[in-house]
Amino acid sequence: MSTIAQHKNKIQNNKDFYDTFVINGSTNFPGWAIVVMFYIAVHWVELYFSKCHNTHNANHSERNRSLVNDSNLSVIYSDYKRLYDWSRAARYEAAVFSSAYVVKAMTRLNNIENHIATLI
Repeated sequence: MSTIAQHKNKIQNNKDFYDTFVINGSTNFPGWAIVVMFYIAVHWVELYFSKCHNTHNANHSERNRSLVNDSNLSVIYSDYKRLYDWSRAARYEAAVFSSAYVVKAMTRLNNIENHIATLI
């Protein structure tokens, strides 16, 4: 199980990586930008569960269920689920995304970050 500090570190590392190839929402790799944003969201969610419930979700399915069932997080589930779906499409379905999707994904990630930041 990852610690609170490890989740915070992963969030920052993923943001730093994102910043190496995305500038103002523009990138030659929009699919990968979405994947990185999804994993930033994963660590925000796990940071919440670690800090507020002293628990850890073992996989994506468990995390999705935990999000839906937690009254504090259910309000951001649609944002998280969209990032999850887009990330899977980018990784496994060879979906092609435009930079416009990067901007949409960033809005969803910002919603997640801002909401969880108020809880922890």
